[in-house]
Amino acid sequence: MLQSSTTVTASTEATNYFERLAEVNKGEWLPLYYAAYGSLKEGFQQEDSDKKDECYKKGLDFINRAKVIKANESEILTMEAYLKLMYISNDAMSRAPSQTSEAIGLLEKAKALNPNNPRPWFVHGQNTLFTPAFFGGGENNAKPLLEKAVS
Repeated sequence: MLQSSTTVTASTEATNYFERLAEVNKGEWLPLYYAAYGSLKEGFQQEDSDKKDECYKKGLDFINRAKVIKANESEILTMEAYLKLMYISNDAMSRAPSQTSEAIGLLEKAKALNPNNPRPWFVHGQNTLFTPAFFGGGENNAKPLLEKAVS
């Protein structure tokens, strides 16, 4: 359902589906994780900046609920970081200076919890790739992170 959601409406439907699953399966973190992922996709697809922020914040609410069920899960921390990074990028000039280090810290913690999980490496590499070289980003700095994700 999430893989085929290529519109805001489809992503919203997928998010709502996983949110309903979470309500039925209160002790399970995965439906909340996938609801957060749906919110992330929905945010990508939104054109309005305020609506993007709403999606990312909603995703973070799902992640906070998932963390209550399963603390210190690499996947949950990675999704939290991804949502935060996208929220930051939606207003990078005002948010990046004060919020980026927290998001990167979540990725570092996710890597430490499960060094073989490719997702925190990918998210970190993707963020680095699209960060200006002046701020430590760019292709050269992203390459080792993305290579680690691939390996």
